[in-house]
Amino acid sequence: MFRKLREGRRKRDWRFKIARIIVNEAKRRRFGIIIEDLPEKAPEKMISNISNRKLRYRIYQSAFKGMIKTIEEIAEKEGVPVVKVNPRGSSSRCPVCGSYLMRSYAPRVMTCPKCGFSHDRDVIACINLWMRGFMPLAPRSMYPYLEVAVLPMKVWVKTNSLGATINLYKTIRITT
Repeated sequence: MFRKLREGRRKRDWRFKIARIIVNEAKRRRFGIIIEDLPEKAPEKMISNISNRKLRYRIYQSAFKGMIKTIEEIAEKEGVPVVKVNPRGSSSRCPVCGSYLMRSYAPRVMTCPKCGFSHDRDVIACINLWMRGFMPLAPRSMYPYLEVAVLPMKVWVKTNSLGATINLYKTIRITT
C-alpha cells in the first residue's frame, strides 16, 4: 500500500515539475499554450491496438487528464493563456493546403500529394494545432511559421534530477 502511495506522489511531483517547465517557458517567451482536448477514454483508445503488454500498461497508467489539468492550473496562476483544441486529424492534414497527407518512405514523415509539403508527423501536428488554436487571432498564411519550445526526448528519458535536466536544456540551447 505504501509503495502505491509513494508511486502516486512521485508521479504527481513529476507532473508538477514538467508543467512548471512548460508554463515558465511559455511565460518567458510570452507565448500561449495550446493543448489537445483529449477525450475521457484517451488511454484506452491508445492501447487498443498495441501488442506489447508493458507499453500498454505504461500508457494506461500515464495521467493525460492530470497533466493537462496541472498545466491549466499553473498557467492560470501565472497568467499564461491556455487554448484547448480538437486534435482530430491534426497529423493527417496538410497545414499549407488542407488536403490529406500520405506516408512517405521514411517512417514518420508525411507528404502532401497536392502541394508537396513534407515533414515529420509530430511537427505537422504542432503546426495544425497552432493554426487551430490561434486561427481567430490571425489570418492563415500560405506558409505557416511556427516557433515551438521543444526539449529533446533524451533529456526526459534520463533519470537525472529535474535541476540537472533544466541545466542540460540550457546548455543545449546555448550551444546550438
